[in-house]
Amino acid sequence: MTQLSAWWTHRDNILNERAISREDAEGPTEVSCAQVKSAQYRKRLIISQSQNHIITMTTETVEILKEKLETLLMTRDYPKTICPSEVPRALTPDELNNMGALTWRDLMPFMREIVWDLREKRDVEVLQKGNVIQGFVQLRNVKGPIRVRRRAM
Repeated sequence: MTQLSAWWTHRDNILNERAISREDAEGPTEVSCAQVKSAQYRKRLIISQSQNHIITMTTETVEILKEKLETLLMTRDYPKTICPSEVPRALTPDELNNMGALTWRDLMPFMREIVWDLREKRDVEVLQKGNVIQGFVQLRNVKGPIRVRRRAM
C-alpha cells in the first residue's frame, strides 16, 4: 500500500468514526460522513500539509465565513474586487482555533468552495487574471489565484 492510499484509508476511517460519534452527540451539528460525500460543500475534511492536522468544517463555520465574506463584499463598490483570503485573514486567533484551523491558509479550500457556490447562485462574479470566469466551470478546474466581486446591479 502506498503512502497516499494509506492516507486515504486513514481519512475514510476518521470520517466514519466522526459520523458515528456525531449521531449520538448533542450540541452543534457537524456534517456527517454521508453529507461530506454528497453535500454542496464537498471538502469538509482536509489535511493541512504544513501542520498535518485535520479540520472538520461545521455548518456553523460555513455560515460565519459566508457572513464575513458578504460583509466584506458590501464594503467594496462595483467593480472593486477582494481576494477570498481576506476573510480568513480577518479572523482572530480565537475564531481560527474555534474553527479547528491553525492558520488562515487552512480555511482557503473552504473559502474557495463558498465563493464558488455564491457564483453558481449568481450572487458574485469570480475573476481570474482580470477576466470574469464565464460558463459552466467546475472549481476543481480553476487553478491559481481568484478575485471576487459583487454582481453589477
